[in-house]
Amino acid sequence: MTIWTERPREEANLLNPAFCCLGITAAVIGYHDVASRGLPLALAHMVLPMSLHKPTRDLLPRDRRTSLPLWI
Repeated sequence: MTIWTERPREEANLLNPAFCCLGITAAVIGYHDVASRGLPLALAHMVLPMSLHKPTRDLLPRDRRTSLPLWI
């Protein structure tokens, strides 16, 4: 694992816990505005991966049975 201070600036900004929290919070508020109920926990786990840029999303496994070591 790369030391936080040695990460590229863009990576550090995108993985910043406070920034990630803002993204999840916006998703919760948006979901509540549309559905008038709380965001299910299962969907909350999808917010950050879905917000990745398209080339990264395209590299994610399509099948949940994909072996993590093979995918990496």
